[in-house]
Amino acid sequence: MSVLSRSSAAPTLTQLGALLDSTDEGLVLFDARRRVVHANHAGTRLLGCESGQALESTAPRLIEPSRAALLAALVAPGASWQGTGLLPSGQSVDLRVSTASGGLRMLRAHLLQLRVGAPVLAELPADAPPLNASATGEVVRLLWDAPQPLLVQDEQFRVVAANRAFLLAVGLPVAQVLGREALDFLAPDDRADAMLGRQLALDARRNAGAPAPWQERRLRDDQGRERWYRFKPRWVSADDGQPLMLSVLLDITSERVAQDQVDRSVHELERWFDLSPVGMLVYDRAGLVLRSNATFEALVGRTPVMLQEAPTDLRQLLAWEGDAPHVDLRAEAPALEVRASVQGPDGRTLRLRSRLRAFRTQDGQLRVMAVVEDRSLEDERDLAVLEISALMDTAGVGVATYEASRGWLPSRSLGSGRGGAGLQASLQSIRREQVEPGSLAEFERLQRALRQGERAEVRYAVRVPDLGSRWLLTRVEPGELAEGRPALSVVTLDITELKTQQAELETLGRDRELMFNLSDVGIAHVRQGRIERANEALAQLTARTSLELVGLPLDDLFAPLPGSVPAPAHDDWRGERQLLRADGQALWVQLTQRGVEAGRAEAGTICSVVDIDERRRARE
Repeated sequence: MSVLSRSSAAPTLTQLGALLDSTDEGLVLFDARRRVVHANHAGTRLLGCESGQALESTAPRLIEPSRAALLAALVAPGASWQGTGLLPSGQSVDLRVSTASGGLRMLRAHLLQLRVGAPVLAELPADAPPLNASATGEVVRLLWDAPQPLLVQDEQFRVVAANRAFLLAVGLPVAQVLGREALDFLAPDDRADAMLGRQLALDARRNAGAPAPWQERRLRDDQGRERWYRFKPRWVSADDGQPLMLSVLLDITSERVAQDQVDRSVHELERWFDLSPVGMLVYDRAGLVLRSNATFEALVGRTPVMLQEAPTDLRQLLAWEGDAPHVDLRAEAPALEVRASVQGPDGRTLRLRSRLRAFRTQDGQLRVMAVVEDRSLEDERDLAVLEISALMDTAGVGVATYEASRGWLPSRSLGSGRGGAGLQASLQSIRREQVEPGSLAEFERLQRALRQGERAEVRYAVRVPDLGSRWLLTRVEPGELAEGRPALSVVTLDITELKTQQAELETLGRDRELMFNLSDVGIAHVRQGRIERANEALAQLTARTSLELVGLPLDDLFAPLPGSVPAPAHDDWRGERQLLRADGQALWVQLTQRGVEAGRAEAGTICSVVDIDERRRARE
């Protein structure tokens, strides 16, 4: 099974879709299986193409034979094609088929617009077939009182008759209607399409009086209000045999308003789909991915065209089994929940949860929508809670949280570990009278930080019943919850033992410092090859001051080692080297290096230098 590369630099279908939707030209892409991979908004609106549509069902809004010519061009291998299609409204569409990258076939479509105010259309040829000599006058009389507007035009498309319903629709008396072109009563945006409609009507007249296609136009009344009408012009003859065009107009305003509302709702849903903070994807029964949003691609990487080609972890997440959706994905069934570990585009493994639901489109096609959430942070939070709880119980740490609208939130008491018994994490349980006199100033600073919501770290001594005097460390950390709500996190730690150890270390440190300075042996603390500290004995040995030694590379104090002698290691090393004094003299010394802390080279080494020059020369 092939797997799509998630690191490919090729544009994703979501990115390609956004690019195609940015143009008013209808653009439709077909894959090698002759299915619609993507149709932009203009392609759907103009031709009725939809993602996932099979070739034989595509472009349903084109009328024959132009649709058949288009389908033949789409299946022709590798050839480009250009032609003209007709819509039921009478509009003409320029159609172009070409081959796009990746073997996709591209259909481009845009309306052919005639310039408003173009010259009068060509007259009918003298040898045009005769019209049906029906009694037009009788037809007009029968429909005269009908609620539908009725309009009769001559060969120059001038109005020669209009019923009361038409006069009400345009809000004009009959004297201001007769003799005028019907274009005068249309909304300006519809006049170019009406010119095309005239051409189609003349074409129908040439074809033995065949009816012209259905057209939809907006009539504008004298107040500027518009209503939509649908009509199919028919050529008839007057009593004297003159050709006339009869149109009965059906009011479809409510239908168009409803359709516009549906279109707006669809566009709103599409925007919500694209802007959703959770990953979303739709696929059909064949596994063709019809739509996905940017959040989904941020989670899993490049979205596959077909689920059969997706990695195993992604197929599991989207409930795709073999060559079909999971058996529980039925239109009447409840949503299906799936949890899976999926490798993200950066190589990390994410814990994702998907909720999938099947539904059917208006034409009965099965679709599956998946909503995908990243649960990795939730898992990390749960693990952090466990780790913090274990740490609190082991180290005797108490945690309290203050939130302005709810006050002090329930907190954990200090555990039984290391002298924490009897202490409460909630700071307000420690009373002022419990604080040792020498710590009152620090305790007041802590109270002030709590009142003002400031960051603070305070050490203070308290008296606890049954435990005596204890040292506490309290840290106050301001933060924000959702919607910017302020909160304080307060952590209290019993540091009595640490305080004792600190005192011992300070005593030990003073002793070590005294030994360092009073020792007759030259001593230096070296980190990353450079001297950080040097005692007075080493300064005298090198004919330098202690300050002059700080920062010098240790190797600069010695002559180079012979090639047969191993170089000093980073940690422990002992050997004899020739020390180069600042006054130019050279003397032999014994150099010993010891690591400050085992396994931590960054802690440095302690070097001792002992003068053995006389002993070495005596030996030689």
